[in-house]
Amino acid sequence: MDSATVERLATRLRALATTRSSASGAVTVTISSGSGPRVRIDDEARLGHDEHSLATEIEYTVYIVEEEYFGGLMEMSRRVCGRLGIPWDDTAAPEDRAWSEVEALGTGESDDGAVRVTVFDGIGIAVEFRHNAVRRTDVSTVALETGLDQAMAAARRERRRALGRARAARRGD
Repeated sequence: MDSATVERLATRLRALATTRSSASGAVTVTISSGSGPRVRIDDEARLGHDEHSLATEIEYTVYIVEEEYFGGLMEMSRRVCGRLGIPWDDTAAPEDRAWSEVEALGTGESDDGAVRVTVFDGIGIAVEFRHNAVRRTDVSTVALETGLDQAMAAARRERRRALGRARAARRGD
């Protein structure tokens, strides 16, 4: 593969992004090669939610966006392998596991403690709003979004450390 082709593929990879809105329009999630999921909450739509319903809407939308994004990434990888003559085994995908078997690999909390996020093995997150943060008028939507970003980043850092420890244990480090 020549350097121009490699550069075109790298450009396409950097440009890979997915954005979706939830069914109610209250939540918009974007994921790109440069960052993890970014959640945006509509100010007015927030008023129609409580902690549980908004958390559920965020969890579902993040799951859909991650599934679509990583599916696109896998398809791009499959094409590159095809161009390079490298066999691609579509049956090598990990088997589905029951929800109870999914391992929580990272948990993070916002600086103010109002948002807690758990990141699982594979894709998917669990969101917990605390201190009545969604319905409180003294907590801005921007503050909720910032709290989500902080908690997701902390959970993903913890997940990376846990995966690193697991790899080191397998190598015998």
